[in-house]
Amino acid sequence: MSGFGLGGLASGMDTDAIIEKLLKIENQKIVNQEMKKAQAEAKQDAWKQVRSSLQSLRSALDNIRLASTFSARAATLSDTDVASVTVSSGASTTTHSLSVRTLATYHVVASANVNDANGVASGVTGNLTINGKTISIGAEDTLNSIKDKINGTADIGVKAEVVKVPVGSQTKYRLVLTSKTQGASGAMTISDSVGNALLSGLGLGTSPSNLNVLSVAQDATFKLNGVDYTAATNSISDILPGVTITLKKAGTVNADNSITPATTSITIDRDLDKTVGAVEGYVKALNDTLTLLKEATKYDSEAKKKGLLNGEQLARTIHISLRDQISRTVSGLPSTLNQLSQVGITTGKYGTADYGKVILDKTKLKEILAENDDGVAKLFGAIQNNVALASNGATIDTAQTSPSAAGSAYAPENILNGDSSSDRFGSSGGGWESLGAATAASPQKLTIALNGPKTIEQIRIYQPDNDTYEADESGLKNFKVEYFGTDGDWHEIETVTNHTGPFKSLTFDPVNATKVRVTVTGTYGDNPARITEIEVNERNDGTAASMFRYLDRTLFKPVDGALDSRDEALRKQVKEIGDQITKFTEGMTRRETQLRAQFARMEAALAKLQQQSGFVAQMGQMLSSSGSKQ
Repeated sequence: MSGFGLGGLASGMDTDAIIEKLLKIENQKIVNQEMKKAQAEAKQDAWKQVRSSLQSLRSALDNIRLASTFSARAATLSDTDVASVTVSSGASTTTHSLSVRTLATYHVVASANVNDANGVASGVTGNLTINGKTISIGAEDTLNSIKDKINGTADIGVKAEVVKVPVGSQTKYRLVLTSKTQGASGAMTISDSVGNALLSGLGLGTSPSNLNVLSVAQDATFKLNGVDYTAATNSISDILPGVTITLKKAGTVNADNSITPATTSITIDRDLDKTVGAVEGYVKALNDTLTLLKEATKYDSEAKKKGLLNGEQLARTIHISLRDQISRTVSGLPSTLNQLSQVGITTGKYGTADYGKVILDKTKLKEILAENDDGVAKLFGAIQNNVALASNGATIDTAQTSPSAAGSAYAPENILNGDSSSDRFGSSGGGWESLGAATAASPQKLTIALNGPKTIEQIRIYQPDNDTYEADESGLKNFKVEYFGTDGDWHEIETVTNHTGPFKSLTFDPVNATKVRVTVTGTYGDNPARITEIEVNERNDGTAASMFRYLDRTLFKPVDGALDSRDEALRKQVKEIGDQITKFTEGMTRRETQLRAQFARMEAALAKLQQQSGFVAQMGQMLSSSGSKQ
């Protein structure tokens, strides 16, 4: 309450209490609006939880939309002390034999020990030459100053360090030079200009051919599947496709200097546990989402209590749509492998504790994967059909492009062979390069004619990225991607500006197309347009791909964004209610002021009336008294 009142002095009424009761009736409007606002805000929070859960499900789906998840490989070694192995997806499943004679080592040369790293190192003046780089050494130079001079010399190929060396109870110091290049090719050459006096003074050796070597520079020598190999490093990735072998243990040197190799077998097989784990992650994320939606939309008839999203049609629609995805049949696949139930993914039966949940039989899934991992990948939609392959009937529409001569190393048909690697660029089948630079004034076009109308939903553009052609220095910068529809017109998919990196993926709502065109209007360094491969992927009807598309439409605008629309509606509702509360509150203040003024005037009027009444009574008494005297 505010303001000043007479408190019913004249009327005898408790005017403050009356005003409070009148305002309480008015205040109920505010209370009702605040309840409505709290309900709307609670719905907002509930929808935020649903959004977060759907995004987690989308991430889990991302894993099982990738072909690499279903072609995962794992390596098993009979002796893990000899080597370690990493395997990329799709590597051949087989067993290899490995025997290691020597490991690749760095060339390491050390000085003599000295008492003080900051004391005079040799007392000799001259030039020290390491790998052809000359360093001037003064008589006053210390190990630390020599280290700094070596490390400050560009392209010397050596790293210098001053290290502590315990000698009995004392700590001494030595200069250690380590080649930056592993293997025999990293052997250092060290000499001086004063007849080996500087080498001797530092204790690095007595001559360039007689250095104080801690580790010789040698290559790794080993046999893989009975074939002899030599490598400058212990990491071997260029022999077996998709397999990197890291050598860890050398053979044993015998008394006669012969070497008994360290041996192990390497077995590469399907990594079924990784694949099953990815599917298990998807099932968990789906169950989490379904449970959240079920709880949010339920009605407890006994407690007569509603979930926060009870009555929200969108929540019910999402719940039903996600459940329907589990039982759908994927078109275009064999009847033996076109439903999730055939790979061990089912819904809980009515009357059981699992009712309403999605159940994964990991044993069954693993068995089917072992029999036909490609078939399972197609069921989930992880293997897409690239209709831009020449083997699928795609051709280059030469009337729409400016290619180098057909059949050359840079011919446009090179982008239709399924090879997106940079390694072959510049050789037959390696990719396409336009005749001239790609600029806005002189755009370079590349058009792929598909083998008839296709329903497409993804285009991937690969470009070379290697020592000769670095994507961020000579690659595509600005370009437009279009499709030629069955309506006879070109339609833009996306205009890309300031692109970086060797790869661009465009995913969009499925469209019917007969051609795809890439128009390059700018490259880094004003170079010709260079592309190694273009993939045009048909609409993928697999279960994971289909659910992923549904989630994209539900989560994000401008495609659909049902959740965004619902959130916007709730934000608007909360704001409008807040405005109403502000309006009612301001009205309450005015109403209180008005009531207090009205009651004040009433009390004043009553007081005046009482005063007048008293005066009249007094006059009456006076008149009565006067009459009686007469």
